[in-house]
Amino acid sequence: MGHTYLLLGPEKGLKEDAIKNIRSQAGQCDVSKFYAFEDYEAELYAQLNNNDLFAAHKLVVLDEVQDIKTADKIKPLVQYIRNPSDCATLILTSTELYVNAAIMSAVQEQG
Repeated sequence: MGHTYLLLGPEKGLKEDAIKNIRSQAGQCDVSKFYAFEDYEAELYAQLNNNDLFAAHKLVVLDEVQDIKTADKIKPLVQYIRNPSDCATLILTSTELYVNAAIMSAVQEQG
């Protein structure tokens, strides 16, 4: 069920509803949340790529994706989106209507 969702726009309530819906579809899962303006990379990718002993699936939310602007942060995120782990679902959120074009393209490519 590895998949990435991109939730854009200022409508916080709609995004929260979408995350609840995705979480209900994932069943029993652990949830982690990270913010793009923090130093998140090591922990984010560890959560996404490592199986959990206590839950069959992980839901990982990365908020404020519009703040990801440098190639050293964009490239690994795009690589992950194109080759997601089967044990995790990644949800990217932004208050903006657009984020980096490479991120948007990678999410669209996955179908």
